Amino acid sequence: MNAPSNKKSVTAPRRTAATIAFGAAVLGISFLIGAMFRGDHTRTVVAKPVVTQPATHVEEEPSRKLAKMGRLVYQIQCAKCHGAEGHGDGSDAATLKPAPRDFASTNWRFSPNAASIRRVIQSGIPETSMTSFAQILSHTELDAVTHYVSTLAPPVSAVLAPKAESAGLRPIVQQRTAPDFKMTTTDGTAVSLSQFKNKVVLITFWAPSCAPCIGKMPALDALAAQHQADGLEVLPVCVGESDVDVVTASVRGRLNRLKPLIDEGMGAVRYDVLSTPTTVLIGRDGTLLARTEGAIDWSSPALADLISAALTMTAAE
Repeated sequence: MNAPSNKKSVTAPRRTAATIAFGAAVLGISFLIGAMFRGDHTRTVVAKPVVTQPATHVEEEPSRKLAKMGRLVYQIQCAKCHGAEGHGDGSDAATLKPAPRDFASTNWRFSPNAASIRRVIQSGIPETSMTSFAQILSHTELDAVTHYVSTLAPPVSAVLAPKAESAGLRPIVQQRTAPDFKMTTTDGTAVSLSQFKNKVVLITFWAPSCAPCIGKMPALDALAAQHQADGLEVLPVCVGESDVDVVTASVRGRLNRLKPLIDEGMGAVRYDVLSTPTTVLIGRDGTLLARTEGAIDWSSPALADLISAALTMTAAE
């Protein structure tokens, strides 16, 4: 009897293993094909190295830089006399005669604008403890501390307020630009308020039927002549009457320097002229300073003081 053959027992495991391998391969290929159709196949992501960019230097705004420098210069050079906040109460103030200026006060003896503040810092004030800083501070430092002191000073309108009230005008504390309007001369020449930049302008709205207006024209003319060289422009603007002959006849013999102007209509509207005379004072920078309704004594010392202060305190820088 022949011995039983081992051929079947040897090849069976090999076939089984091949079958399993073949099935795994098919399953793997099916999975990959399905993943491709689904769009969720896995991708290998290679991390990129992080490159640190150097910080970009941001230049500080010139105005902020100037303000910071000005405060620093002030604290070093000025605070002992004028005080940390500019109220004239520094550690050395009690021993100084006259006392250092309180920058917040409206009692300024000179113009509280940048040009005049710098002039005083640079030149000093004779016979006082306010020395000249021309050789102590650089031009940049002078600009900076001038800017800082300007922020401590009150607005020009606040300084002029008591003078306006003494002269019979109502101060306009809230700063706003005087509205422009058009006028014509009696010979037909066009004039606008915007032509008088860098001048203090005194507008008086009048009417031929207004007896107080007509009666005070000679004094108004004299006021204009007195301050003509200083930069004051007086505008006698007729409202409610466009007849040139009527306007001319109303002021004949009463005005020498001044020429009457005729409102084209918007002046009375934009300045809310409800009665005559109405007077408005405008600074060199075009801002409204004061106004009043009713007659004014154009020759009064109080008005002359107000005009002089407006000319000085709103001087062009």
